Amino acid sequence: AMVDAVKDIILDEVNVKKILYVKDDSDIVSKSAKPNFPILGKRLGNKMKDVTAKINNLSTEEISEFEEKGSLEFTLEDGESIRISSKELEIQRTGLEGWSVETERGITVAVDTELTPELIREGLSREFVNRIQNMRKEADFEVTDRITIGFSGSEKLVEAVEKAKKSIKTETLAEEIETSLLNVSDFVKVWEIDGMETEISIRRNINN
Repeated sequence: AMVDAVKDIILDEVNVKKILYVKDDSDIVSKSAKPNFPILGKRLGNKMKDVTAKINNLSTEEISEFEEKGSLEFTLEDGESIRISSKELEIQRTGLEGWSVETERGITVAVDTELTPELIREGLSREFVNRIQNMRKEADFEVTDRITIGFSGSEKLVEAVEKAKKSIKTETLAEEIETSLLNVSDFVKVWEIDGMETEISIRRNINN
């Protein structure tokens, strides 16, 4: 409920597409456990080696079960039963491939960091818009001035701009976006986008 209240802000601030809630984080993280040696060692003494081996072999599912119940029971080689409490184990979480994971106070947040071609294009078009907005300010254009944009950049940037042309025009008040530099412009600037030199020219439209 707390996350839902600020969901839109989170999506915007951290640039994620959607938030999914999972009852159990086993699907998105790999868990491993290690003994809290100062506490367990003191209690178990020479049985510690046997218990450590069993703890090291716990699966993600078993660790999740332990977290839910708050305790775990082992049967040792000699048949003795040992109960481990939550304070006696340290749980470590690592993200599965393509996921970044953080856990704080029992809450796990995992972010899918894998970039799809679509996300890369969106990122590039956002960068492009950002540069245009900066150029409008530097050129001292009025907020309502309509403009024409001409640019040269990487193939990926050209593709990204073409795909997002409509929204870029809306955001930058551009009536035209040309994939070559303008013959006549009010302001030209060289930027780095996608690790490549990108030259952008803008012109205030005289029919404003």
